[in-house]
Amino acid sequence: MQAKVQTNGNLTPSSELEVATLANLASRGKMFPRILELHLTFSQVGLNPLDLVSLFFSCDTVEVDEASFLSWQQWKILGEAKHENNFLLIVEKKQLEIVIGKDKKVLSDVKKIVSEDGNVLCYPSQTRLDQALVLTALRLLPSVSRMFLSNLSLHSELKEGFAHLVSRVSETVILEGMTFPPGFWNLLAEASALPDWKVKELWVYNMNIDDPTDCEHLGEVGSHTRMVDLVNVKLSSFERFSQSFFDGVKRGGRCEEVKFTGITTEENREGIDELGRKLKWEKRTDYGYVTLKNVETLK
Repeated sequence: MQAKVQTNGNLTPSSELEVATLANLASRGKMFPRILELHLTFSQVGLNPLDLVSLFFSCDTVEVDEASFLSWQQWKILGEAKHENNFLLIVEKKQLEIVIGKDKKVLSDVKKIVSEDGNVLCYPSQTRLDQALVLTALRLLPSVSRMFLSNLSLHSELKEGFAHLVSRVSETVILEGMTFPPGFWNLLAEASALPDWKVKELWVYNMNIDDPTDCEHLGEVGSHTRMVDLVNVKLSSFERFSQSFFDGVKRGGRCEEVKFTGITTEENREGIDELGRKLKWEKRTDYGYVTLKNVETLK
């Protein structure tokens, strides 16, 4: 094997076999000392994903020339892996950096994936690979306080990963102009009913929810979230949303406030009034918002 792993430093493997050998050593805990920088310049899609993860986590920095050097399964396992060490992954052509450690940041000039102090803003492109990169990056973060997903048509095979990611947010989730595949809202509703659901605020902007069942699931999610804000959300069945939200609150959901504005209010004024009466919540109207608030819980 040509790679010199006996000393800390930079390492650029010269063949796929050499990388496979390094990965095998790492998976068996034989990689001493750590590699400071590992440079990969060719495809590694044939490498065992678990061995690859072991190799990556044996390095301080991994740099690759192409985002496509990993298979989707390898990205998936990398994103789900648990590790204790600081780790930096740079994908040059995608200009994506993943930093785990003191700073807990995800930075990208092109994709605008930003996380500072636990806040996350995501503007990934519509390609599955770019979305997978985003999902992997955010999964590697120890925690996420706030998440903003904007103008994204989510690929179906990534819905479980993103639903799980949203469920990890501890403060605020903002969904703007999103198009979700069938089943996403159901997954989110199931997650919101679990004891470890932490989301305190859910903001949904400029979206069409065409499936009545999804309206129902949105109501379930909202009932478990302290504050819900629906802005220009066109609901195909406000009745399903309202009944599900009401049932969730009565079963112990922790929502204290739900806000409506824009087309959501214009199309559902009577339904909003009826929901407020059923809940016995105070109704407030100001600055174009109609707000239903459980004043009893706020005393």
